[in-house]
Amino acid sequence: MGSIHPTAMKKIFESDAYEALGRREAWVTDEAELAVAEQHIIDAERNIARHIQAIALLKLRGLDTAEAEQTLASFKESVKAFRRYRDSILENLGRETW
Repeated sequence: MGSIHPTAMKKIFESDAYEALGRREAWVTDEAELAVAEQHIIDAERNIARHIQAIALLKLRGLDTAEAEQTLASFKESVKAFRRYRDSILENLGRETW
């Protein structure tokens, strides 16, 4: 099998079709990253809800919740970071952020 002449390769790489393919691959990658970011947000919000319930139970039992409250604050900051990341992906895809 023969090789492609360097000039022909240059023309392929400079073509609109090649550029469009690159944009398509970037879009697919962004879509996959968006799905992962959305799942991180869902999981983190679920963890926050469980943590809030645990704090309520600790309070009912008259136990100290200071450490649990600090952990909850960290969880909430993580969700904010996940949302910012998701929003940056949405912007790359040309979609509105939430």
